[in-house]
Amino acid sequence: AVYGLAFSSDGKRLYATSAGRVIVVDAVRNLILDRIGIADDTGPVAVSPDGSRLYVAGYSASGGGTSVYIVDLASRQILGKLRGFSFPMEIAFRTSSTDVPQSRRIKPVVSEPPAGWERGGAWRPQPVER
Repeated sequence: AVYGLAFSSDGKRLYATSAGRVIVVDAVRNLILDRIGIADDTGPVAVSPDGSRLYVAGYSASGGGTSVYIVDLASRQILGKLRGFSFPMEIAFRTSSTDVPQSRRIKPVVSEPPAGWERGGAWRPQPVER
């Protein structure tokens, strides 16, 4: 199953997360270009505003639990990871103070599930209430 999708800013590449990997797709020719191993399980994904990096929520039992992995899109290598999240449900970028509606400015950029949400089997992100 696919848990996260993100397009490059030019729309030519699609990044899909599934079974611990990011699948890189040429969206113009409908071809799989690469599979990048990230962690045991993967979830939401986002492309940085400048298009150089991919941010992928993932879970690794041997790698310290849940993190947001930073992938360099030119080399397709993991640059590092951000820790301190439960199970991120959404990743978004804020490029200016006006690109986020007033009603969302006080909410976190990486949102997490409600208290009491349990991990059961595969990680299946749920829609975030807005």
